[in-house]
Amino acid sequence: MERLTYKSFFERVRGETLIPPIPGSIIRARELINEENSSLKTIAALIESDPSIAAKVLKTSNSAYYGFRRKVDSIETALIILGLKTTYHILESVAIISVFSKRIDTRFFRKLTYFSVLVAITCSTVAQMAGINFHGTDYTGGLLHDIGHAAIRVVSPEHALVLEKEGDPLTMGCEKEQTLIGIDHCRAGRALGELWNLPEVTNECIERHHLPFINDNVITVPALVRFAVYIVEHLYRSKNTNGLAISVPPDHFASFVQMEKILGILNDRREEIREMVNLLAN
Repeated sequence: MERLTYKSFFERVRGETLIPPIPGSIIRARELINEENSSLKTIAALIESDPSIAAKVLKTSNSAYYGFRRKVDSIETALIILGLKTTYHILESVAIISVFSKRIDTRFFRKLTYFSVLVAITCSTVAQMAGINFHGTDYTGGLLHDIGHAAIRVVSPEHALVLEKEGDPLTMGCEKEQTLIGIDHCRAGRALGELWNLPEVTNECIERHHLPFINDNVITVPALVRFAVYIVEHLYRSKNTNGLAISVPPDHFASFVQMEKILGILNDRREEIREMVNLLAN
């Protein structure tokens, strides 16, 4: 079987009819938000033209910015409270997740979505603790960081099967993926992001989320995603639920974070996380 390279995988993604171009509503929303004279009502109407996506945007808005005293109960409210850029990033991420919901097997997709939601919520939680507003790019980066797994499964099912036979693709690691099929899910996701013209910060989150987090002394969105991935893998994938074994270098941007507090927040929001997974996976 042919080994994959970044170039060959990009060509497969570009030619794969099962992965359509990024939804037209996303492109149009991007254009409207960048136009100075666009009204909130016009942008809200565009998003609401797809009721399924609109519902997911609202649910995600409330999840991503959990703690707002005012509930985000309409798209126009989201645009006012969260701002144009934040709402757009949420729209972009849920629309992309939805592209894959019916194209890969349900069990794998739900597991992928579950960990992605955990990482996204951890990102927004740590950002809030740090008092920084990344305008939704932190949540989007967390939600889309593992999208390469879905891309491999759709574009090259024969290579996905090779990974499946060797273990759980979600915990396998990039080096083993490269050994087995020639490309890892980080680079595969980057190929998809470039084809869809996703923001560079999102593509960097996708491509670099498994790099060592210990050198991230300045808080950026990709660094935040790396840290969140580390936490989620440690607490959930390794089945270590006490949260006390995680150590952070003293000069790391998140050295102030109390791990047991993050674990407590994730535990308290289990029902919300399940609802998010159900919403995104349908």
